[in-house]
Amino acid sequence: MKYINFKKIGFIFFITVSSLILFLLILEIALGFLPVRDGYSLQNIDDTSPVTRYIANESFTWSNQWNFKNVNKGRINNDGFVNDREYTNDDTRPLIAIIGDEQIEARMIPFEQTIQGILYKDLRQSYRVYSFGITDAPISQYLILAQHASQKYNAQKLVFFLTGNDFDNSFPQHYARYGHHQFFKQDDGLYKLERLLDYNRGFFSFFLRHSNLVRYIMFHVAKEDQLAWATQYMNMFGVRRTYPDFRYNSQLREHHDSQVFSQKALDRGLKAFDLFIEMLPQYTNVKKENMLFVLDTHWDFGAHKSYYALIHRYAKRQLNKLGYNHVDMTTIFQRRATNNSEDLKIDSSNDYNSKAHSAIAKEILNSNFSHK
Repeated sequence: MKYINFKKIGFIFFITVSSLILFLLILEIALGFLPVRDGYSLQNIDDTSPVTRYIANESFTWSNQWNFKNVNKGRINNDGFVNDREYTNDDTRPLIAIIGDEQIEARMIPFEQTIQGILYKDLRQSYRVYSFGITDAPISQYLILAQHASQKYNAQKLVFFLTGNDFDNSFPQHYARYGHHQFFKQDDGLYKLERLLDYNRGFFSFFLRHSNLVRYIMFHVAKEDQLAWATQYMNMFGVRRTYPDFRYNSQLREHHDSQVFSQKALDRGLKAFDLFIEMLPQYTNVKKENMLFVLDTHWDFGAHKSYYALIHRYAKRQLNKLGYNHVDMTTIFQRRATNNSEDLKIDSSNDYNSKAHSAIAKEILNSNFSHK
């Protein structure tokens, strides 16, 4: 009977593990010389610091795909937002605050080509223009950003960028992100804006901040739906301890132009908009005539039956009824996309490129909103 040579097995195991570690170390070092996407580490979020922001005063790199397409470099400013300008209260010019999600955060294009960069250049003699954009922020979180811009910087004008997936994501039953505020239904049937989970930088945050390999896998190899799924489930245990009703629903979040959605999902989206408008006066003292809503295009130009197309039309009717200024980008983008055959998105990405940002900025300027 042959005996088991544990010493030989141990040696083989040691060589295998050592080779794997060495290989990963070589990859980590090699990726350090390449434009791996970075700069996504959040500040701690709790009752003393309730606004979702990134670690301040850092540079970042943005690129996409496995082979690092569309490289852009920028900075996170002193307040923790993606913007080349420092935010200050020592400036007597009135402030226009641009509020939104990743399209306003706009890591993927140079600052001077973003909506806020263009508005800053054109309006800098009369206004400050600050942007408050956070990736994956739902419109419920926009209320906190509006409050931050109003209380900390005394914003006189607010611009909200509304796009499709920002609505349904405003409810905690179907969307989990540390630090974001959402609409919670109370026992009396009314809704309250609350933060789902505090955020404290920990073990994973350290690797996200310092490991090129971890970020390369997350941002360059994993598909967007895979990353969304993984993020939801990484948060799930903490979410369910805080909010037992959480049930992850990926059906709608795949793409905000999806024509596959339930009536319940649509009702949630419409409810989110109503709650946002209803609560807005509680979070800012900016008058409605000094607010402007930019309605992102629904892209479903023909059928008009997608999830966001229906919410888009509802929001437009309500804004007209309530007397809010708004800009509808659907017709503008449709004309540019069909007549001029212009691609308005970054290659291999759903993020808007500089042409789209320029078109939006132009419509804001043409609305005379900044001259009132």
